[in-house]
Amino acid sequence: MFLPSLFSLLSTPSASIEHPIPPPPVDTYRALVGARSPDPDELSPYDDFLSGARRVLSEMMARPDDPYSDPLDDTAWMDTSWWHALTTRLSKEGITSDRVALVTLQHQLGATKARPGREIDLTPDAIERFGNPYTAANARKAGIDADLFERARRRHPTHTTRAAAEAVAVQLIRDRASRASREYHAALNIRDDLVERYLDDRDDPLSAADRHHLGEVLRHATYAGQPSFNAAGERQLPAAYRVARVAAAYADSQGDLRPGGYCKGTEPRRRRISVRAHHLAYRPLCFVAATDRAVYDWYLKKAAFDSQRMGAASSVAGQGQETPP
Repeated sequence: MFLPSLFSLLSTPSASIEHPIPPPPVDTYRALVGARSPDPDELSPYDDFLSGARRVLSEMMARPDDPYSDPLDDTAWMDTSWWHALTTRLSKEGITSDRVALVTLQHQLGATKARPGREIDLTPDAIERFGNPYTAANARKAGIDADLFERARRRHPTHTTRAAAEAVAVQLIRDRASRASREYHAALNIRDDLVERYLDDRDDPLSAADRHHLGEVLRHATYAGQPSFNAAGERQLPAAYRVARVAAAYADSQGDLRPGGYCKGTEPRRRRISVRAHHLAYRPLCFVAATDRAVYDWYLKKAAFDSQRMGAASSVAGQGQETPP
């Protein structure tokens, strides 16, 4: 891969942590869309982040249909006038070279991986808290704290795709609260009290209003597709990819790492799909070796499968079970 230390570039803390209104990271995707479609009144296929990102990724990957593909070192449009105009604009916001602009864009669009010791540096403490290097690497890529990771899993032990969405929603609130001055939390609708209630040991400490707020936070973040900062000022993936990585971390903690599984070290094990896996609506991956976008595509199928399964269980039991947030 053309950047051996992608994470180090994207993990440089911002200059200041506390702000009345925290400045967001540079949105390189929206900047690219503006450069390619300069007329703001013109409808563009890139307006929707998740579908537009897929289009751009197809131009940036060596093998667009391969979940384990590396991104290209450069793209055909890096010699165009609009790319040069874009990088000139981004240079005023601290992205000072074509290389950094491309890497930042790849990170936002989901072109990067989460291999321990390569894209993701892990401490022994992180491995211990999350249980194994693969789970820890996916969780680290998602920017999820261990206490929220475990709390969400305890709340939804049989519906981990929902647990992943809920954990990221609470993490978004925690990150925003840590970066904004407390006296501005109410004005910014940052409900850090919800984080405290979420970690309560009671079975369900959240009110209907709390659950609605979590859903709105996650929906807005997902549709916007913007990167964010965590408490340390590190640039994070867009929310949809964070949710997918948390779900992958749960999968890796539940047996997808068994001998003869989907990874060989930190690379995919290229083998035929087992008979048992053929009937699945989704197919597991070697998640740390897959791109964020590929993990997200897996997550969509797994979430649909989980929802269908839980709906069937609800019908059999004759009572409401878990439903998506």
